[in-house]
Amino acid sequence: MEIRLNSWLHLAKGKAVKIVSPLLYYLDLDDGYRYKVIFMQRDIDGAQRLFQAFKARFPKSVHMDEVRKLLLNAAFAKGDFAGVIGMDAPKDDPDVLIAKADAFMMLKRNNEASAMYKGAIKAVRDPQDRRLGMAYLKIADIDFGMRRFSDAVEGYRLALKHMGDEKGADRSWALYRIAQGYATLAGEALPE
Repeated sequence: MEIRLNSWLHLAKGKAVKIVSPLLYYLDLDDGYRYKVIFMQRDIDGAQRLFQAFKARFPKSVHMDEVRKLLLNAAFAKGDFAGVIGMDAPKDDPDVLIAKADAFMMLKRNNEASAMYKGAIKAVRDPQDRRLGMAYLKIADIDFGMRRFSDAVEGYRLALKHMGDEKGADRSWALYRIAQGYATLAGEALPE
């Protein structure tokens, strides 16, 4: 039986409803309702307490993976990168793997970050998913920083491939780093 997270919305017609922002993705914009969204910044500690209370009260909930992801995001927002890495969260979820990889990077544990980004790439099912481009970009940045220029250039090429035709800072960065990588590789090949 499929449970739709937005199946109760018809009961709230004409009323204000408070939800956490990740659930906005479940709103069906073609359902005939008009939505007005107001974002408010919450105390991260308060949000964590709320999610921990939910975990304790409903340990077998079908939403437990989502709660774990929210707790992971809250820990990241607070700068608790070691907590993010050690957190129990879905191990095959690309968003979780990317958050943990980002935490490893923040702690300057680049080899572990690179391995975690590679795990995220394997976990992504859709070859058009933008997360692929971002994961390849971050792996390439790690390789570049570790002076593995051939690997970095290949990583930036893969990042560009998965970014599509979208123009932006990430695309410009990848192109710039490819040029830098080739220039460095050419300089290393020259005799002194």
